[in-house]
Amino acid sequence: MINSILNKKNFLISVVSTIILFLSFNFIINKINFNFGIDFTETNTFTLSKGTKNLLKNLEEPLTLEFIYSRQLSKNIPVIQNYANQIEGLLNRYEELAKGKIIFNIIEPEAYSDEEDYVNRYNIQGFPLGQEGTNLYFGLIASNTTDDIEVIKFFDPSKAGSLEKQLTDIVYKLSRVEKPKVGFLSWVDTNVPPNSQPDRNEYIILDRFKDYYDFETLDQKTTNFDNLDVLIVYHPSDVSEKTEYAIEQFILNGGNTLVFVDPYFEKNDHMNKSSDLPKIFQTLNINYNNNVILDGAQATRLQTQQNISDNTSLQTMLKLNWPEVRGNFINQSETVGSGLSLVRLVSPGGFAPLNEDSQVVYSPLISSSELTMDLPLKDVLDPIKLINNFKPSGIPYDFGVKLNGTAKTSFSDYQEKLENHIDQSSQDINVIVFSDADFIRTAFWARVQDF
Repeated sequence: MINSILNKKNFLISVVSTIILFLSFNFIINKINFNFGIDFTETNTFTLSKGTKNLLKNLEEPLTLEFIYSRQLSKNIPVIQNYANQIEGLLNRYEELAKGKIIFNIIEPEAYSDEEDYVNRYNIQGFPLGQEGTNLYFGLIASNTTDDIEVIKFFDPSKAGSLEKQLTDIVYKLSRVEKPKVGFLSWVDTNVPPNSQPDRNEYIILDRFKDYYDFETLDQKTTNFDNLDVLIVYHPSDVSEKTEYAIEQFILNGGNTLVFVDPYFEKNDHMNKSSDLPKIFQTLNINYNNNVILDGAQATRLQTQQNISDNTSLQTMLKLNWPEVRGNFINQSETVGSGLSLVRLVSPGGFAPLNEDSQVVYSPLISSSELTMDLPLKDVLDPIKLINNFKPSGIPYDFGVKLNGTAKTSFSDYQEKLENHIDQSSQDINVIVFSDADFIRTAFWARVQDF
């Protein structure tokens, strides 16, 4: 009996000890940033993407990353303290994987010190605490050997989910000797008006391109794309046959190409509302429905105000021609769609494969439901009529597709062929096409605010 009690007691002690050791271990590894190369955190905080690892592995020149952190002042601010542990741990991993190409330092500025003067020179934003002029600093200064500087003025804890992207973007900007060349062939005026506010920029996405690439806006009549790494064709509303032929030949020669067409371009100051590349789509084995596609299962819900008897009330209205693509309708197995939870489109057209026997590999990226209806431009201007007259056809469409494989020219009878004309691609083509051009305008994907 006594032995039985002792055995049970020893068993309980053993179990409790195991639990305490487990909890203690997890507490410690969440508080201390070991460089084991193993990520024990529940959210895989220190597990880096393949792209980041490749970038760090192939750095050609040393970079210095200085984490500006008022450690003492943040002791009573758990949200800052926890995020700082995450940042410090991630930067330690960057330093480890870079094999001597990254020098990581932590600077803890005190009030009225040389360190505070140093971080202020780089516009690191201090968060005021108390009445004594004491500032909490929580940013980053990054530099390379040619004195290029990138700064994070203040780490925003609400953006913790994109921390790796923030840091890798900075390393990329500072490490690239020669940026990829991107040509932007557009039939839309995307220039920002002089002295305009940031929220007036309809194409913030183009500014992001310019941060990472050698970005050039091309003339609409350009027919030579040989020096480009990527060609972006944006809303070709009145493209000439000569230009369309040049684009097709660039594609057949293995040129990376991104295309945006649109049956109804809703930018008010642009007159040509529809765009198409009929011969190129034939080359790419795309059947393009250039009517506007309505989607009853993924319609955008907009809040509208309605005045009834001098009382204003909010009502929800469905925009059937503005699909909000979610869930299984975004191809998560493709890199382009991986991690996306919502893509809002604005009066898109619809894609489908043209010929089942084609050697072009057609891969959907974002798609409609089966509750669709297609209508010409003139019939989609009244949202109430769309709701009242909606009759789904049961036909699904794709709004974005990736094309690879072997493609054949659609310009066999073209009279102005080049001397080195290509009838069939000798290598895999690499093209992505979207049936909407509006959705990359700032209002439909970004919020602009001062932090």
